Amino acid sequence: MDDIEDIEDNEEDDVEGSEGSEEEGYSIPDSLLDAIWECTGSGNTNTGGYLLAYVGRDGTPVVRLRAGTRTLEMGLRKVTASFLKSIDDIEYANFEDGYSF
Repeated sequence: MDDIEDIEDNEEDDVEGSEGSEEEGYSIPDSLLDAIWECTGSGNTNTGGYLLAYVGRDGTPVVRLRAGTRTLEMGLRKVTASFLKSIDDIEYANFEDGYSF
């Protein structure tokens, strides 16, 4: 993933980053991302945040992250990592039991 964009603070002290490339073609409109942002943290920029992963139309994986503070950013990353590890553990257990996936 050569296109990793640095996570930067903006004027509201939000953290945003994306992984992947959406330079050509469709991308999720900023108005939709702003609406998702408004639904987090009761509208308070210090308690809100989201991490959104999807596949763009060209098949490129995209990860969008926005958090009110660095602590929330770390928390979102940690809970996502825990979730993905849980899925891996379940798939591994099913594989050991003779199930295929």
